[in-house]
Amino acid sequence: SFNTSFTKRSTFYDFKVDLEGKIFIPKVGVFVVYGKTIKEFEDELRKRLSQKFKNFKVEVSLGKIRSFIVYVSGFVRRAGAVRVNALSTLLDALTKAGGVAKNGSLRRIKLIRGGKSYDIDLYKLLIYGKSVDVRLKEGDLIEVLPIGKTCAIYGGVKREGIYELKEGETLGDLIKFAGGFLPDYYQRSLRVLEIEKGSVVVKEVKGNYGKVPLKDGCVVFVGEYPLKAERFVFVEGYVKQVGFFSLEKTKTLKDLIEKVGLLPDTDKRFASLLRFEKGKYKVINFSPEEVLEGKFNLKLKPLDRVSFFKRWVFKPIQVGGLVKNPRAIPYHKGIRLREVIGRFSFLKKVEDLKVEVWRVNKVYSIDLYKLLVEGDESLNIPLKEGDKLVVKEKEKGEFIRKVVILGEVKRPGVYKFREGMTLYDLIKEAGGYTKEAYPRGLILIRNSAKKLQYQRLKIALMSIQEVMLSAPSKVSSVGGSAQEVSILQVLINAQKKQLDLLKKRALFGLGRIALDIPPTLEELKNSKDNIPLVEGDFVFVPKRPHYVLVLGEVYNQISLPYRKGYRVRDYLKEVGWITDSADMENLFVIKANGKIVSKKSASLYGISFEGGKVFLGKDLLDMELEEGDTIVVPIALKVPILWRPLIKDIVQIMFQAISTAVLAQRL
Repeated sequence: SFNTSFTKRSTFYDFKVDLEGKIFIPKVGVFVVYGKTIKEFEDELRKRLSQKFKNFKVEVSLGKIRSFIVYVSGFVRRAGAVRVNALSTLLDALTKAGGVAKNGSLRRIKLIRGGKSYDIDLYKLLIYGKSVDVRLKEGDLIEVLPIGKTCAIYGGVKREGIYELKEGETLGDLIKFAGGFLPDYYQRSLRVLEIEKGSVVVKEVKGNYGKVPLKDGCVVFVGEYPLKAERFVFVEGYVKQVGFFSLEKTKTLKDLIEKVGLLPDTDKRFASLLRFEKGKYKVINFSPEEVLEGKFNLKLKPLDRVSFFKRWVFKPIQVGGLVKNPRAIPYHKGIRLREVIGRFSFLKKVEDLKVEVWRVNKVYSIDLYKLLVEGDESLNIPLKEGDKLVVKEKEKGEFIRKVVILGEVKRPGVYKFREGMTLYDLIKEAGGYTKEAYPRGLILIRNSAKKLQYQRLKIALMSIQEVMLSAPSKVSSVGGSAQEVSILQVLINAQKKQLDLLKKRALFGLGRIALDIPPTLEELKNSKDNIPLVEGDFVFVPKRPHYVLVLGEVYNQISLPYRKGYRVRDYLKEVGWITDSADMENLFVIKANGKIVSKKSASLYGISFEGGKVFLGKDLLDMELEEGDTIVVPIALKVPILWRPLIKDIVQIMFQAISTAVLAQRL
């Protein structure tokens, strides 16, 4: 019911809302009040009265509220029917049911009304402060589902605790639920503890938290490293004032330079800022002169370290020729050609120019267009103090695009590259094969492939070193004896020496594209391996080798004469078969074209009996070889089963390095 008073005589009316949600006011009319707030009804009433009365005041209050029953089920403390009224919300009903139980979900609550189901997530209210108040209606059913995946987080966060995660939510969401990192901590180290196969596994995480999935029951620890420094920057070097400067009054580089004061012979073209950011140091080089002229500025950050130098601490780099404003550029360690020449404007079109780098007893001539426009990193050479750069016009034909072919062709040498040029075109232009040529072993080296393989090799070597460093501690942590750890350390030390050797040899074979080249030039013309060439490709056609090479755990590592029809087992017998330390399961063959055939890549499986032992992979032992093929028998790791997962990756990568080194020898 509503209590309503209006007019100057303070007339009071009491109206009861009927079953249709309406009230009738004499001389005014019918009003639908269901679902409206008191203010909404009051505004509508005032509008209707203003059509008949003047100078009046309206006040509406709620007299009696109708109550009704809703039902609460699932994981609450007291499930069942609860009585609520028209102003009650879902939270009121949960409270009357004793609240969500310990094993109930705060994020998976269903409101079932009129055959439809609505999902309610209380984290919107509890974490983000957003309203989830849903007004209840008679007959509503509230169901609290069981709690979902939970993870705990503690340490350097604002709200330590246990949080429930929905499907697809990550470490980044958990950190948000915990309020983020504490603001007064400078570095953070995250460790995630998860249960895998009955044991606890610790994983370290750095950045990209939004991409890190979490398992049910995991614990996240945020390590805390308190800041030891106040808000200051440190200045050193050749200026009037050195030492600490407050960031409150010195906010930018320009503020700092004006405050410290440059000396007459301070280097005004080069200074350096050292900044610790995202867990690592980075160097920002700048020109004090450009900062003071307003051409460049930088906002300072806590712990920045700014260094100024006396002019010409190092011999400068002189730049002249076809450039506007020839001048000297200060040298610093790590400076490269593009960094220097990119500061200049040129007197002619860049595509017509080259830059010569004059150094003691050497001159390097570099295509300026490829360096600056095409971004060829191989041309961006490191500079030395005292280098002289001279920009000149290119001479006719000086920087033609080239490909190289050497070996068993009639006219080996350097050839002009043309768009659409294929391997067949190059060999034909070089006069075709000689009688001694072995097309099957043709080697094609491509710079882009070399760069990619080099990056992969670096990653592989880093992975090996990481496993080598951590293996003894992992064995110890899972119960390995001191003797076992000592034996593993001896094995790893030996592998480190082998790794250093393989690293040097493998670099020579990078960039090779393995091809199945047919025996004649005419067959190559329509072959799928007649691939288009790119500028800078290097092709080498070897002589027919007449041999098969056997390496690894055999009694005699040697080159054997090639015999048509001979299989892998036949060559192994000729070198005295395998040693006791051989790993026959992982035997592989490096084909003359650079491809590798292993037991896993073979099409059939079988069992064979050789030398008193049973071997799997009969098909590989029975494979016929070609001239120039290499058999590699790796060493078996005689280590406890517990250790094998730790060093499996080391062995696989080492075998790949051996393969690359063998290919390099054929160059």
